[in-house]
Amino acid sequence: MGLKNKMKIFWSEHRDSTLFYIIIIIAVLLIIRGLNKSAENRVEENKINNEIEVSFREDKENKKLINDFLQYCKNKQIEEAYNLISDECKKEKYNTLLDFKEKYYNKIFNKNKNIEIERQKNNTYKITFYNDMLETGKLDKENVIIDYYKIEDSVIESKIYINIQDNIK
Repeated sequence: MGLKNKMKIFWSEHRDSTLFYIIIIIAVLLIIRGLNKSAENRVEENKINNEIEVSFREDKENKKLINDFLQYCKNKQIEEAYNLISDECKKEKYNTLLDFKEKYYNKIFNKNKNIEIERQKNNTYKITFYNDMLETGKLDKENVIIDYYKIEDSVIESKIYINIQDNIK
């Protein structure tokens, strides 16, 4: 009896059980593939969520630093505000506390201001200073000061680089 005949006999006797096991093996392989794909998607989703969480936390910390700086300025705590400025900014623009006071502080914080903080990109924030409506009695859109603050991270602490655009007159 030849191999061909033996295979025909085997197939006719075991066709149902053979098809059953083939279907089971295919189903198990598909389930494993689906679980792997689902696990990959969860890992990717977790990675995206972690990136969003880190970005949100950084933004929150950056805004706190900016708010601290602005609060010091509003409360006339000029030295404390100056201490939040990055060394690079001090070196390039405000070598001394007096420089900072004359060139920046006195020009912006000479009156009460309403302040709007808007995140731009790469740790840069647009800061818009409006004259206080309660003080002036009107919405003054002509005397708006726009500045940009960049948060500079260092090993020790984050600091602010102010007056990036040199647009304050």
